[in-house]
Amino acid sequence: MIRNPENQKPQNEELIKIGNKIAEVLIKYEVILSLLFALALILRTGTNFPSGIFITLILSTLACLYFLRAYAVPTDENAGGLEFFVDKLASFACSVGIVGILFRLQNWPNSKVLIMVGCTTLIILAIVMLIIKSRKSDLKIFNARLIARLLIIAAIGLLLNSASKADLVKFKLIKEVHMVNPYINDSTKYRSPEQ
Repeated sequence: MIRNPENQKPQNEELIKIGNKIAEVLIKYEVILSLLFALALILRTGTNFPSGIFITLILSTLACLYFLRAYAVPTDENAGGLEFFVDKLASFACSVGIVGILFRLQNWPNSKVLIMVGCTTLIILAIVMLIIKSRKSDLKIFNARLIARLLIIAAIGLLLNSASKADLVKFKLIKEVHMVNPYINDSTKYRSPEQ
């Protein structure tokens, strides 16, 4: 089957429109969602309030916003292909890093992989952005807010990744899950399902 690029143009244009709109509103919503996330973490550690659903909603929303921001077309006329690629990759890496943080805080499997991939990419991209910015000082695409965003997400992710599960449970960042196996009795002997 031969793909017709003409059929893909309207789809790409719609993604670009969505990405540009998200890039505009991200500045305002990012701060609000970050403050709500901090509040939800404080509630989780300081009270018995079940803030897990709020943390999931907040971090999922942030991850989706960063993912869709990658489709935005930057308006910096001094930026070339490399700068556009680094900007898009940074948005995708923010999304992956935040999903890893979400998985770690909810004690879901594979959080360490997501955090390592997302946050390591963010650190590398922050260094690349600083190098490019030092060579092309007139670039507007790599502003201080974007670099700070990358470093904050990477720092939170790597901090959660390096903390032991016991420490996270102690500070009530995650809940200890006790798995019950119906096939094992108190004397830890195997019981068949028929018994």
